[in-house]
Amino acid sequence: MAVEKTRAIFLDIDGTLIDGADGPFPDDVAQLEAAHEAGHKIFLSTGRSLAALPPALKNLCWVDGVIAGCGATVSLYGSIIYRKFIPPELLPEICKLYFKNGKWCVFEGETGVFAMGRCPLFDYGGTYDPIGSADDFQRRYRNEIITKITMEGFLTAEERAVFEPALRITEFAAYSEAIVSSESKLSGMDRSLAALGLTRDSAVAIGDSENDIDIVSAAGLGVAMDNACEALKAAAKVVTGSVGHGGIAAVIRKYVLNGAV
Repeated sequence: MAVEKTRAIFLDIDGTLIDGADGPFPDDVAQLEAAHEAGHKIFLSTGRSLAALPPALKNLCWVDGVIAGCGATVSLYGSIIYRKFIPPELLPEICKLYFKNGKWCVFEGETGVFAMGRCPLFDYGGTYDPIGSADDFQRRYRNEIITKITMEGFLTAEERAVFEPALRITEFAAYSEAIVSSESKLSGMDRSLAALGLTRDSAVAIGDSENDIDIVSAAGLGVAMDNACEALKAAAKVVTGSVGHGGIAAVIRKYVLNGAV
């Protein structure tokens, strides 16, 4: 099928493509498959690391690339075209800190997910390897590339002093995330577009949370799910249906396959 204008579609995962353990949803998948067959390019754009992608979203034939760790890793057609990992010298310090304070902490990498303590909020559908002591990670997994860290609760001043400024902290109600401070979903989108020879005008970005604001604001078509935070809705050009209720499918059908402006 001839393509009049190639679109690059950037999909957030949690709260957009999936809802907890549910999804991706059949109507969304059908339209994404049709868009891919028509020659459009589809990317997952997530704060999760590559290894922490839900099993249902790995090795999908209609996914051309993945932006993981909020831009720390960018893959295209199965090959990593960019990576910026957390400085390895920080990891032993973080292990010592969390074994001292007793809070849970998860290292998310390219090939594995590693946990200290019980992680009731961290369930990505796969298994994780335990870190059994302050020096266990360095001894057993020292060659692992870590691109994101998820931690229990808000950060104390002691924790923040270890993480910053090399890592950027985002705090949520019950947990916090640390990513490489120089990276973002937008930097990942720009690298993906450049690799394809496309511009931001050709991008369709769909998300639900504050870490999607940069790509939704910059894309030619920025879309907020109906379940999105108000800040993202304010930044979006279009608000679509909620996750699990055909929100992605409606956007792909109207703006990508039918070419509405």
